[in-house]
Amino acid sequence: MIASLAHQVEHWPPEGMPHVYALPDPDLPANQAFFDLAARHRRILTDRFTHLVAPVPQQWLHATVQLVIDPGSPTLSPHQLDEVAAALHHHVAGRPAFTLGAAPYVGTHNPTLDLAPDEPFNQVVDLTRRALDQVLGQKRSTYQPTAAHITTGYCHTAADSGPVANALRASRPSQAPVTITRLALVMVTHDPEGPSYRWHNPPLATIDLHQERLPCA
Repeated sequence: MIASLAHQVEHWPPEGMPHVYALPDPDLPANQAFFDLAARHRRILTDRFTHLVAPVPQQWLHATVQLVIDPGSPTLSPHQLDEVAAALHHHVAGRPAFTLGAAPYVGTHNPTLDLAPDEPFNQVVDLTRRALDQVLGQKRSTYQPTAAHITTGYCHTAADSGPVANALRASRPSQAPVTITRLALVMVTHDPEGPSYRWHNPPLATIDLHQERLPCA
């Protein structure tokens, strides 16, 4: 069963909520197979399941690392957001980029690409929490990330998830690697009519991870 997310965003402010996202780079050659997989899933959802879910366009694909503050909390000032960005750079920038395997999974609220193994992503989550604790203390969001994933569609109508899951699993190849080379501090807006999540560009801050480069031939 998949169910609508509407009840989870009742207190989402119109100006957006600050989040830390892992953003897969579409220009990275190593990510081509991942974006091909995501595009195939988007076509399946668009052609067969828009009566249940809103497919996510490529530019909004992301893995949530951490909410910065909880919905309903006082808005952070520009100075506080600058401090959060500086702390993220201090704790996270230069850490090694990492590669995860992406495979289809239909959760409670949406179809996703599940990411594994857990450990590399969880390390980034822990470092991000340290950065937020440094700046915000107990004002930091109490959000606990679920298993790492990239959502490919948001449910707007409750229904049996079986047909969606079967259709996505049948798309071959069903798995692909994705290399995470950057995090971003972004202000995320929610459109309940979509439903969709988007963010203001450019990000408030981009935190680059270290990539090993092969020597030129």
